[in-house]
Amino acid sequence: MVPSTEECNALVSLYGAGRYFELEQRALRLIAEYPDFGFTWKVLGAALQAQGKDALPAMERAARLLPDDAEAHSNLGAVLKNQGRLVEAVASYRRAMEIAPGVAALHSTLGNILASLGQPEEAVASHQRALAIEPNYAEGHNNLGTAQKGLGKLDDAVASYQKALALNPDFAEAHCNLGNALYFLKQHDLAMACCRRALEIKPNLAEAHNNLANILRALRQLNHAEAACRSALAISPRFAEAHCNLGMVLKDLGQIDLALASFCRALEIDPELAEAQSHLDIILFDLGQIDEPVANCRVAGQSNPSAAVLRQKRPLSHSITLVAIDTDPVSHTLTHFAVQRSLLGLEIDDVIFFGGRPLGLGERFVETQRFDSIDTYSEFVFKCLWPFVRTDQVMIVHWDGFIANPDRWQAEFLAYDYIGAPWTWASDEHKVGNGGFSIRSRRLLHTCKDVRVRRHPKLPYGGAEDIVIGRLYRKAFENLGLRFAPVELAHAFSYETGEITRIPFGFHGPANMPLFVPEKYLLDLAPALVQKIRPGPLLDEFKRQCTLRGYGDMLAAVDAIVGQVGTATGKV
Repeated sequence: MVPSTEECNALVSLYGAGRYFELEQRALRLIAEYPDFGFTWKVLGAALQAQGKDALPAMERAARLLPDDAEAHSNLGAVLKNQGRLVEAVASYRRAMEIAPGVAALHSTLGNILASLGQPEEAVASHQRALAIEPNYAEGHNNLGTAQKGLGKLDDAVASYQKALALNPDFAEAHCNLGNALYFLKQHDLAMACCRRALEIKPNLAEAHNNLANILRALRQLNHAEAACRSALAISPRFAEAHCNLGMVLKDLGQIDLALASFCRALEIDPELAEAQSHLDIILFDLGQIDEPVANCRVAGQSNPSAAVLRQKRPLSHSITLVAIDTDPVSHTLTHFAVQRSLLGLEIDDVIFFGGRPLGLGERFVETQRFDSIDTYSEFVFKCLWPFVRTDQVMIVHWDGFIANPDRWQAEFLAYDYIGAPWTWASDEHKVGNGGFSIRSRRLLHTCKDVRVRRHPKLPYGGAEDIVIGRLYRKAFENLGLRFAPVELAHAFSYETGEITRIPFGFHGPANMPLFVPEKYLLDLAPALVQKIRPGPLLDEFKRQCTLRGYGDMLAAVDAIVGQVGTATGKV
């Protein structure tokens, strides 16, 4: 049995009238009588969602009872998306699209979720499919622009936002997004005009106030920037990015205690907000307080409970030595920074530096002749490192690979004999991993010194010590009882290539430095970076990452230095 047509129409009328509580009660009564009628479950879910109640059980039941109803699956996807269950939301939207492939909004919404999952290329493709179905879909052009911006294609993003506004001149969000893209292109006057137009249309658009604050800060109109941040927060008090931006403005104004409080508040709301943690680290580093919790972070004389999120050095379950190897004078300053940053968040038992002159960080210094090639370096790590290590584990860092987020430390990193960033190019199961920033056990070091274990420089990459360990000899090492970290844990440990699906503990690769190092420090390192990286594709990628991060000052510094620095020798 099913409800009558009149009963179903009554539910639709209640929804159209916005009488959601009454709709909820009516739907529950019908469900009690007709528990397997999917439409009433779908209506119940819509009523609960409209009231801000938990609609997930009702939406899940509706999707089960209505397996061929695209709306039921898209409604479920929307609820999952709002709860942050993005992978499950993708599955629901894909099912809806199988049933109704010609609905542009489904493709566009899927694109937004894919972008949130760190899959910008897939997001762009999904938005393009939406626009192929409905070319005059203003929201689709706006969403495409946002996905293009995520890929660093700012000119394409501007064009997409402009198409959205040509279709809907009063589209406040598109004005706001266009302003943000123009801000990254350093077209500050046009960017400001876009944000102000967005606020004329929708005065309570918090994102537009926040974007305006970024522009005003870039123009050094700091008091106006502070006012814009506070306007954003008055509208949306839990807007973590606005708290972070307010902290940056307050820091520029010299109001360090208030800036600390803002960064702490941002991290309370969103612990994953790496930019807030980075700026917090800069302040604490400058104050010399990074090693201990800041107990005196106060606002208006009141103790700030947010201080609990500040970093402390983390004790480790095993003894560990930090090793840096750099025999190239060009990168000595870079290695000094890498080691210094790596020592901020963990209790390291011993530090060894192999190079031409000491770092001056209290390390054990071993004067080392300059390596003339990567092969020489690999042979040293492979066969000569072990006598110097006295601890259970050794963490190898380099000028372009070190700890970026100490709060992402996991004790499980030390449960294996080898862990490094996964090789995304590897097609088999032997993906772990990069040795430039890695942890390996003393037992593995002793195994490598065995005369039967050797590098194979004539094979593709066979001379690189990490390839030898992680690929050529991995099976043999595993047969000896050595353990390699699983890929998922290796992703949590370090990032080198591919999609960033989480905030890692560390990273490797010079082009990745803008992703993990605040611009303030990159500016100090710029001359050495340009000389070390050298003009070419790698420096171009470094600059692209600076663009994505909004590091305009660093881009200008690199361009100014490039013509003044000769090509480096390329020695390690």
